[in-house]
Amino acid sequence: MPVELADTQRRLKQVDAALAELARVEAEGETTPSRLPLTDPQSRMSPNKEGGFAPNYTPLATVDVASGLIVAADVIAMTSEELHLVPQIKAVQEDFQLPAPPAEVLGDGIMCSGANLAALEELGTTLYSPLAVPDAATNPALRADPTQPVPPEDWDRLPMKKINNRSGQKQPQLTKDAFVYDEQNDCYWCPQGQKLSFVHKTSERIAGGRVERSRYKADATACAACPLRERCLQKKAERREVSHDQHAALRERHARRMATPEAQAKYKKRREVAEMPFAVIKHHFGARRFLLRGLNNVRTEWRWLATAFNLHKLMSQLRTRAGPAAALSLSAPTPIA
Repeated sequence: MPVELADTQRRLKQVDAALAELARVEAEGETTPSRLPLTDPQSRMSPNKEGGFAPNYTPLATVDVASGLIVAADVIAMTSEELHLVPQIKAVQEDFQLPAPPAEVLGDGIMCSGANLAALEELGTTLYSPLAVPDAATNPALRADPTQPVPPEDWDRLPMKKINNRSGQKQPQLTKDAFVYDEQNDCYWCPQGQKLSFVHKTSERIAGGRVERSRYKADATACAACPLRERCLQKKAERREVSHDQHAALRERHARRMATPEAQAKYKKRREVAEMPFAVIKHHFGARRFLLRGLNNVRTEWRWLATAFNLHKLMSQLRTRAGPAAALSLSAPTPIA
């Protein structure tokens, strides 16, 4: 037998460690992984950038835009970086004894979740993170009067995607973007100008909190005679339903802000600083994988790497006489990425 299988006691210890990790996950209400690595139960199976799957951790780094230095670092077992944006901001405020959280934060597209937008609004922090703005030029549903039907010649341009129907088969269906929300009347209008009225609210628990959805339904009689029925409904459905969560308005405001030249100019700064630590640590330091196992050990390893990057950055600035002193001042609410 292979050596790793012949050592029964070692295998039993690995299984016991995995069972203990599963018990912890269940006790803390975390999502139970479908597969747990025996070599390191605290890690999680996730895709490698080079292809395939392996036990992995996700390192986090918050970078000060002015200096390019890492000001907060952590490691998580999952790939849910967006859940750790607000804790990282609070860590920066606490560690640097700032009177208030940073006024601006630059983050990639995954960061602009509704929960993050709501939390940052409460903190008084403005997030700059890409979020597409609906475009009337490409989506004919965004018409001046949504109570009027979309012309038949534009039906093929309505947003659609393939979904799994109740039979498990792929079926094209109009997406939610084909429906226009009317905030004043609290309803949606379908591409045929038919009203979807508010029915009720539902609540469900997701990773990072609870989501409350307002649900809207069309009139079954109108759907029965609709010329877009085959594109809109599943075979056995009688009427179309759409919904939005409690953060929909926040996302719309965020998208409009990100469409401005000022917001786009600020977000460009992220490219200059946010990815630099990872590039230097991977390519210059040669640290392309963690050498230790266990979340606490990996966190320690990542913090040493972050410290090494900061020292490398400081020495580079001293050699070029750039003078890091002014850039290191975090007493003012400078942007972080």
